[in-house]
Amino acid sequence: MYDDYVEQIVPSRATGKQRLPLVGAWVLLCAGISVTFFVTMGWGFLIMGIGIACVVWTTRNQKIEYEYTFTNGDLDVAEIRNKTTRKEVFRFGTTEVQQILPYESEEFTGKLSSSRNITVVDYTSCNEARSKDWYAFLINGGAMAVILELNERSLEHVKNAYKKIMK
Repeated sequence: MYDDYVEQIVPSRATGKQRLPLVGAWVLLCAGISVTFFVTMGWGFLIMGIGIACVVWTTRNQKIEYEYTFTNGDLDVAEIRNKTTRKEVFRFGTTEVQQILPYESEEFTGKLSSSRNITVVDYTSCNEARSKDWYAFLINGGAMAVILELNERSLEHVKNAYKKIMK
């Protein structure tokens, strides 16, 4: 049997929620500097050291990529941080998808505005200029929308695997 297999890497920008630990690390570092100058050097250097370690660690974790792996229509999404750590974050099969819509389509926008119970999961580059390449995969009876940024090869695979439900 022939397996149709497509793999795609999508570099992503960190969202505001993902940048929050970095902001906290900088605040900790600044607090350490303040304690060093105005309270006691011992505690200040300890807090500063912890702040520096947190800044380095959180800065490295800001580099995020998503890897889509399509196998006969089934999808696995992995999150890759700093090109070193890979974690499976989402998976669905062809039977779970009810509909696939372009992200900017009126039909998808209408579904979002008419039903406030739709959970939206975004695995795109977060680059609004590329939103024409974003597609919403409606799963779990339409209760969840998984947003993916598909290149030409992935889009062709999705069109072949989901002929009846792709709009």
